[in-house]
Amino acid sequence: MRKPSSLGTLEPKLHETGSSVCANWSTQQYRSASLLLQHGDTASVVFIDDESGDMCASTGGLPVGGEWQLSLRNGLQFEQVIFAR
Repeated sequence: MRKPSSLGTLEPKLHETGSSVCANWSTQQYRSASLLLQHGDTASVVFIDDESGDMCASTGGLPVGGEWQLSLRNGLQFEQVIFAR
């Protein structure tokens, strides 16, 4: 796991506005991504195995607070990026 840094445009990004959350990642580096919200002992799946590189989803019904966990995959390569909420 790692926190996002500012290594350039290939770095995965996540932003939350209003009642939606959007994630962006390089489809050249990662084939798919999944996003969940970890809040205490509960994890809520927002989307799973999306291959678009640019995904937005509703945050309606999700608890306030917690942290976002963006899981990126390309074959056997796996990376998880944590974003504070």
